[in-house]
Amino acid sequence: MTKYQPLWQQAGSYAASVDRGLLGSLWPAGGVTGAAVAAVANTMQLQAQPGTAAVVMQAGQGVELCRWDAAADSTVTLTAAPPSGQSRIDVYCVQVRDNAIDAGGNNDFIFIAVAGTPAASNPTTPATPANALALATIAVPGAAANLNSATITPRAATLWPGLASPGGRAYNPGTPYVGATTTIFTCASSVGVRGGCRFASGGIVVPQAGLYQVTVMLNTQGLVANTYMYPQIAQNGAAVSRGTCVGSTVAVNGPACAVSDVLLAAAGDLFQMAGFVQGSGPQLVGGTTELNFVSVAFVGP
Repeated sequence: MTKYQPLWQQAGSYAASVDRGLLGSLWPAGGVTGAAVAAVANTMQLQAQPGTAAVVMQAGQGVELCRWDAAADSTVTLTAAPPSGQSRIDVYCVQVRDNAIDAGGNNDFIFIAVAGTPAASNPTTPATPANALALATIAVPGAAANLNSATITPRAATLWPGLASPGGRAYNPGTPYVGATTTIFTCASSVGVRGGCRFASGGIVVPQAGLYQVTVMLNTQGLVANTYMYPQIAQNGAAVSRGTCVGSTVAVNGPACAVSDVLLAAAGDLFQMAGFVQGSGPQLVGGTTELNFVSVAFVGP
């Protein structure tokens, strides 16, 4: 058992690993502020705008904070594009080099690109190296002379302070009908998305592993007597939790059906609203309102 020197105490003396532990407590999954990634026009180069990155180090070594104030400092040239008929996914990263951790003789950080394996379809994304944070993935088209038409997708979560924990709500699935099998709804709007969560694929993508309180609300129209509605939470495209409500009359609006659960998620998991009905198919109501939604709130690690 080790009792560490309190941080920043007068006349204190402690190893850098103690500061890394503090940063790891604040940002256990890492993340960035700023650092928008874009291609340099008419080249095979990438750059990240000025920013700050919290990079999770290898097991037990905490988090290191990297800052840069000029995009030119982050320039990386990708390898040549694959042949025509193939494509490739590369990962653009910021990587810490710390002699006390990797014994590499350097104490700094660099920007790197990890090239994926070319394929005729569905190329795989390469793994992020140790002591690195993936800032973006790049879909490199076959026979491309530059990255002008490449698809660049941000990967890193936004750094969040302790009071702005991850969460958000996706709503507005339109007015689809619910069938006898599970339907996953694609929401068109979002509100209150914070703490590194992203609104994507019609739902909420979470930035870090942990427990999340997830709620789905379905507001039905004309759910007739003895017809059951089952609101569901979809995680990564599969229903993982459901509730139940039953109709009693032919209603103009209602009843409202909800399910709420605390679920374990990995970084990058997607939560969406879903549901199915036993009996006739009632229509969801609300249109562009927030009567139908999926909401996500971080509970803890």
